[in-house]
Amino acid sequence: MKSYLRMLPPLQWLSALSAVLGGILQTVCIFRYLEDGSNYFLTGAILPGIAVGLCILSLALGTVAAATTKPEQLAKTIFSNRPIRCTPTVGFLAPAIALLFYEEKKLSVLTAFFLLLAVAYALFVNTPKLRRYTVPTALLGFATVAACALLNAYFYFDVSVEMNAPIKTALQAGLLASMLYFTGELRYLLGTPRPRIFLAMCSWVVALGSLTAIAFPISYFCGEFSRADYGAGALLMLFMVMTAFAQIIRLYNPPAHDEKQPESAPDSERNPT
Repeated sequence: MKSYLRMLPPLQWLSALSAVLGGILQTVCIFRYLEDGSNYFLTGAILPGIAVGLCILSLALGTVAAATTKPEQLAKTIFSNRPIRCTPTVGFLAPAIALLFYEEKKLSVLTAFFLLLAVAYALFVNTPKLRRYTVPTALLGFATVAACALLNAYFYFDVSVEMNAPIKTALQAGLLASMLYFTGELRYLLGTPRPRIFLAMCSWVVALGSLTAIAFPISYFCGEFSRADYGAGALLMLFMVMTAFAQIIRLYNPPAHDEKQPESAPDSERNPT
């Protein structure tokens, strides 16, 4: 048990605990306090505010933990020489399929296209043999940022759900954090990492994503609301939270001989004559 506790500093564990508690409370709130036929919680309900407060606390604790960590204590790479199983691959695929079949709008099709490109990137960047092709992998990586932005725009312009409804705003906050996460990941791929900033971004994904990662998929499959697009978007956040937390653990626990990145070497160095 002590070895697990030492994997992360106390502030990061407190940040993770706050995110988990916030996610659990949000799940309870959707089943107990979501008004029938509405996208709002019952007036006067206290637990929804506490759930949001816990997630904000998680974000603050994670940010402070990242800011107070010395860069030399962190792993030099977030990529492994082994294929990583916990990736957002399936997460990107879920809303892509949902948008293609849920509604026929130009924004839906465009968003689904970039989500499918993001699936390809997730496969490339987490497969060492494919990640060696740095340039095409990085180009695909920009699709993740565009996919999150377009998915956010899709939810923003969805007039069937009120602009300030908790279901919409919570999902948008997680997607914004995910956009920042992928900009940080691309810096590692391109050889210009910012370890502490990326660590903070991972904490933001865990904190903000926890509001939807558990609550929305469960409530969708239990029939609490019938919007497949929102349920699929929340499923993406579930995989994003798992991925971001895995990266936090990896950053704080570098290998004994910290891994280099030959798989990200320039093309001219990979094929000597």
